[in-house]
Amino acid sequence: MNTNTHSDNTRERIKRAARALFAEKGFAAVTVDSIAAAAEANKAMLYYHFRSKEDLYLTLINEDLEDVSARIASALDRGTTASEKIRLFLTAYAEEIAKNPELFVIVFRELTGLGEKGAWSVPKHYTDAIQAIAQILQEGMSSGEFRHVDADMAAHALIGMVSMYFIQAAITKCCFPVERIISNSTELFLKGILAPHKSVSQPPNQASGQTAKCPDSDIS
Repeated sequence: MNTNTHSDNTRERIKRAARALFAEKGFAAVTVDSIAAAAEANKAMLYYHFRSKEDLYLTLINEDLEDVSARIASALDRGTTASEKIRLFLTAYAEEIAKNPELFVIVFRELTGLGEKGAWSVPKHYTDAIQAIAQILQEGMSSGEFRHVDADMAAHALIGMVSMYFIQAAITKCCFPVERIISNSTELFLKGILAPHKSVSQPPNQASGQTAKCPDSDIS
């Protein structure tokens, strides 16, 4: 067997074992010994690939999120209309979560402040995704394909809608089929639930055009 191939396989086994353990127990409760045992690798091999448990944790998150972002970007490149790009985004996003549910659990902990290490790439990738959706929505509004809405708020709503299906799955260990999540999310987001002949009246004191007030952040 090629030495490089064997080394790559060992590295992936370590990442796979660590991902499952970090998702199940959290960073603090996982030991290097338990990761090595689950990966069927010795500690020396683990330290050959990663400097420490923290380095493994952060590398795992960063590399996995880079893969997800690349898949989503590739999917969006195939879209020609704003509606099609939204559908492609939803499909890629939901399929990536379904393929790697352990990463979703880890990322959710980090986003909600429950993660112990505060991986910098988690909020960055989330912000990048929100900006990508908002840009698609702006394109759709400019072309007349979408009605005018708050693009940033709508982008957060879209991510939240899909994510809640998988949060529910993590809690109850029972999830809707990913195809159903994609089709229903696309239908609800693009068409809404209001019957075509109905209209929604806005509260008289509802403010429009306001942006979210967030604490200072290093994320640009």
